[in-house]
Parts: sequence; C-alpha cells; structure tokens
Amino acid sequence: MPRRLIYACLLLAFISGGFVVATDTSDETAVWGAYQTISDAHRAGRTDEAIRRGKEALENAEKTYGPEHSETLAAADTLAGYYRMVGRDEAAGRLYKRVHEVRERVRGPDHPKTLLSVHNLGLHYWDVDQRRKGMRLVEQALEARERVLGPDHPDTLESVTSLAFIYQYSGRPSDAEALYKRGVDAIDRDPALENHVGASNMKSLAFLYTQTGRYHEARPLYVRALEIMERELGPKHPDTLLVAIGLAECYSMTGSPDKAEQLFKRVRDAA
Repeated sequence: MPRRLIYACLLLAFISGGFVVATDTSDETAVWGAYQTISDAHRAGRTDEAIRRGKEALENAEKTYGPEHSETLAAADTLAGYYRMVGRDEAAGRLYKRVHEVRERVRGPDHPKTLLSVHNLGLHYWDVDQRRKGMRLVEQALEARERVLGPDHPDTLESVTSLAFIYQYSGRPSDAEALYKRGVDAIDRDPALENHVGASNMKSLAFLYTQTGRYHEARPLYVRALEIMERELGPKHPDTLLVAIGLAECYSMTGSPDKAEQLFKRVRDAA
C-alpha cells in the first residue's frame, strides 16, 4: 500500500538519528554494532533481517541501559517503524505508545523526542483506520515542531511530508501540494536536506502531479529524486526502483518511450 512505500523512504532518516553513539564498554558497543547492522540491512532492502536485528538491539538496550533509557526508547521506536512498514500494526502500536508515554513523562510534552513520538503515533492511528485521530496528531506534531525547532528543521519537514501524504489521501490535494512544495522549497534553500528523505518528498509531489495528468511537472522531480535515491540508497534498493518506475511512466507519457523502456528494463532486471 502507498503508506508502506512512503514510510520506507522516511524510516532510515529516523534511525540514523535515533541512537546516540555508545561509550566504550563491551555491552554498549554490542548495542551500537547491532544498530549499524540494522541500518545496513535496511539500505539493502532486507526488512526481515532488519526486524530480527531490531529485536536484538532492543533486548540489548534494555539489558544495558534499562527500560526507560533514551537508547532503549530509540531502539523500540526503530523496531516499531519496521513493524509498521510490514503491516504489523498491533506490534508497532504497542511500542509507539510505550515510547510516547515514557518520553512525555520523563522529558515533557515539547521535547523533540516526545514530538517524534506524537508524529509516529499519528501515523500509526492513520494506518489502523483511525484517520481523524491520526491526522490530528500529525497536525499537532507539525505545529509543535515548527514552534520548538523552526520551520525548516528536518524533523519539522518530516511532519510536513507526512501530513501532505495524509491530506493527499483524504481528498485534500491542494493542501497536500502546498505542503509538498514547502518541503521541496526547503531543500532548494538548504542543500544539506537533499537526502533520501527529501527525495521521498519530491517523489510524492511528482506522484500527485501524475494523478492529475501533470506529467511535465512531475518529470524533473522524478529525475532529481532518482539521482538522490541512487546516491543515498543504491540503484537496486526498492525505494530507488519505485522512483524509477514513476520516472519511466513520465517518460512514456511525455514523448520519450526509449528512455521509459530503459528504466522499465532496469527495474525488471533488478527484480
């Protein structure tokens, strides 16, 4: 489903910042090593392995730090993300709620990590068809992140992209387009934001354009997103191939059938 695909694009950005580098003890090094393996597995598209490693990382963090330490909560959040990506919504929800409860109680409602939990809970509720509640929580996360972190902070832009997606599939395409454009504009202002998360935003705006036949507007966004995905995730990663399919469709609809066939062939060969 589309929500799984967009979340796959967003997830690695979260886990890249989700752990603090461990200090130099054997147990902490083991936790950090497990995290690195999770990241490698995700980049290679090996979701089952990432989930298995995520469970190990959570168990090690609980043993090393205790159930309410920031490392443990980050490990739980990461594992919940993989559960969500493969449709294990009940397991994801349990972890998201656990993490949010602890962060709000220990760090307060406006701490960036608490706001991350609000954002994740909103996406979870959207997944399980509590759409109004999910939308309200993501809107709440965006408002708070703008106030606490600023409008162009990567966490704020994460909520911008997620809320745009929710609006897109709630019959609010104009609101979705405005938010997607806001994300692309932020990337134009700050090249440091030109990563696979930014590429996901470009891909989503491009897809919105194709839904209304605006292929010429979608095409340059897909081209740019594909370049970033290839650089960040590799040419055969599922998220990269998803963008390649979108660009191939644009080529076929804008008078470039040879380019379209080259991309379709590349996707077939990678499957």
